[in-house]
Amino acid sequence: MPIAQWGRRNKLLLLIVALLTLPVLLTGYMLLQINHAEEYLVQHQRVKLSTLVDSLDKTLARDMTHLPAGSSGDASREQTQFLNNTLKNFVSANTREFPELEVGFYSYDLHTMIVKGTAGYYLGRRFPVMQEEINRDTEKQLMNINGRRDGTVIEIYKPFVLNGQVKGLIWGTENLNLTGIQDKVNAIKHDAYAVILLSLLLGLGGSVVLIRNFIAGVHNIKAGLRTLERDLNHTLTGGTGEFGDIVDAINHLSTQLVKAQKFNEIALASISDAVVAVDNDGLVITANPAAHRILGLNAGCLGGSVDEAFPPGAPFPAILRDALNKGELLKEKRLSWTPYEQGTRELLVSTAHLINGRRRTVGAVLNCLDITESIRLQQQVHLQERLAALGKLVAGVAHEIRNPLTSISGYTEYLEKAENPSPRSWRNINREINRLNMIVEKLLFFARPAEARFVHGNVNSLVETSLQFFLETSRDKVTVIRELSPNLPPARMDPAQMEQALKNILFNAYQVMPEGGRLTVGTGLADGMLYIDISDTGPGIAPADLPHLFDPFFTTRARGTGLGLTITHEIVKAHGGSIEVHSTPGRGTTFRIYLQPAGGENA
Repeated sequence: MPIAQWGRRNKLLLLIVALLTLPVLLTGYMLLQINHAEEYLVQHQRVKLSTLVDSLDKTLARDMTHLPAGSSGDASREQTQFLNNTLKNFVSANTREFPELEVGFYSYDLHTMIVKGTAGYYLGRRFPVMQEEINRDTEKQLMNINGRRDGTVIEIYKPFVLNGQVKGLIWGTENLNLTGIQDKVNAIKHDAYAVILLSLLLGLGGSVVLIRNFIAGVHNIKAGLRTLERDLNHTLTGGTGEFGDIVDAINHLSTQLVKAQKFNEIALASISDAVVAVDNDGLVITANPAAHRILGLNAGCLGGSVDEAFPPGAPFPAILRDALNKGELLKEKRLSWTPYEQGTRELLVSTAHLINGRRRTVGAVLNCLDITESIRLQQQVHLQERLAALGKLVAGVAHEIRNPLTSISGYTEYLEKAENPSPRSWRNINREINRLNMIVEKLLFFARPAEARFVHGNVNSLVETSLQFFLETSRDKVTVIRELSPNLPPARMDPAQMEQALKNILFNAYQVMPEGGRLTVGTGLADGMLYIDISDTGPGIAPADLPHLFDPFFTTRARGTGLGLTITHEIVKAHGGSIEVHSTPGRGTTFRIYLQPAGGENA
């Protein structure tokens, strides 16, 4: 992969490694060069000193031909003086090139050491060693480099051979400190160490600058993220390379979050239900305009405690706390609420947990559906239905009451003329009066239904009580079959009203089977609702009559009032239940009454 395509992190790491590695490599290289420079300078001086020793060897060999002869003491002194002068002249001739030259000659014949310089003490220590080595190898030239407190010294020892015989030992020494060579070496070392130190400082300084810039970029992004926690509209700035890419990605993400937030706000604002969400700490995290309007939510409640968000006395904080702390959730619970002077509102309240992607509860949400207007409209519709039924009621009342009154009027005229009225006449008058009384009672119930007194009742017991009257008065031709399910939960009902409703249906079933038949009564539980089935084997109901079964004064019998099923329907509806009718002409009819189990109703 080309370096240009590397990420900023890889480039930064590479640059830091380079800044730290190059000074180390440069240090090693400079130390190597220092060593090579020192070796080169020493080698250069050694070659010059070796050349000088060779020159002294030739000079001595030439001058030895003029050495005074004799073996007496005076001759030895003359020979020594001669050699000393030769050495003195040699040193004088080479003083310019070798200002710190120290040379000497040891004569085996004279057993005399001739020295020019100040190396006598040093040679006194090294000379026996050098002499022994040269005696072993007359062709060998020895060199030694020694370090002393006063500097580095180069020593060269060479046997002096004349006519095939070793006549002595020539040596030469030079102190490099005194020649300035060591100063040159020290200067090179000084410059090299300065370069090494500078490169290390540059490497470390460059690394520190890069790391500081990297940390500054990270801090800039962290500070921007902390600002974004409070304001998603904030835009991060600065940064190049990967930092720039990160900043651009964060800005793009915040833009998308702002769009999503605005979309959610628009969606919440469009919802007519009041919606309030809180986190696990009970802090309000969102609330739509409907919540402020319906629940009287305080302005500026976002981020505050749910206990302070609602008006005093509101039940909603406790409902949300129960959802968070106890896990008690509501589903369309009927609740009346009066916020300030807005009037009483009828609400259906539901709560749910907020679950994140890890399936953890992070809060709770309250949803309140305002059904005040719906209830008002239902009441208006119900009123219109009653007004519409009132017209039928007037006509029905006139018809139903006119017939008994006509009978009573006829019997009254007969009684006025008859001296001894028959018992049958009195019975007929009493029957018609009872009929009038029954009509009036049904009319009163239809006009003003009695307030239901709900208790937890057993539907099987209700069926048995309702059947008891008919079992005592019915003809033997009707067979009653019970299909009652055991262990049913109790129902929410007013036993007296539900008994009246069942008797109305049972009475109709007996009426349609004058020649006998089968009456089946069953109970059960389906889809969370209790039900009571009443089936007969009568002639059935014509399809055209089914939609009008519960209309006031609708009847297919000559002497029927048409109010029994109407009252039954009103009673069941007041219980929060419903009635289904299934009929097959020629085979019979089945009424099914649905009732709510106790505890399953909306309060």
